[in-house]
Amino acid sequence: MVSIRGNSFLNPDWFVRKGSYAIVKEEYKEQVRESLAQAKAQAQNNLQTFFNKPNTSKVDCGLTEQQKTELAGRYNPTDMSRDEYNNFVDDLCSYGVIPAEAKGYIASSMLTPLECSETGLQISNYAPSGMSYSLQNGQNNVLDWVRYRASFEQFDPLSQSFQKSPTALLFGKIEQVLNQLLD
Repeated sequence: MVSIRGNSFLNPDWFVRKGSYAIVKEEYKEQVRESLAQAKAQAQNNLQTFFNKPNTSKVDCGLTEQQKTELAGRYNPTDMSRDEYNNFVDDLCSYGVIPAEAKGYIASSMLTPLECSETGLQISNYAPSGMSYSLQNGQNNVLDWVRYRASFEQFDPLSQSFQKSPTALLFGKIEQVLNQLLD
């Protein structure tokens, strides 16, 4: 499920509200497509810039020992509520492990900002029982959920192969940190 709430690239006048849903007015469909394409390209570019930075591929994620100790004192990777996960992500953003703009990709809710939505064929070879694509209430083993989300690959039509999507790479960074908290 996607959300347009808070997306500055979409003009609310382009939509007709139908209960809790919004439908694009016929005369604005092209503007919505163009705006969404630009926003998605910008979001992807921002992520690619982040992944091209020297620190982002390190296994240690660039955390100091003090930061690891602080995180380990606040969070349990195998028993974390949705709110705790969101606070954990905020901490990772403040430490520079994940860019703040990427929070829409790794949110714990079922709503994904349109510019962060992914389309196309995705596969995963890791499917623990009872696991859901979004973090469900009571599903407190965040490490398993993050590992599941990091396992997804998306079909790339240019290379004709499956590759990790930016979202999977972000979840992979979170998985690295969570594993370090258990060490």
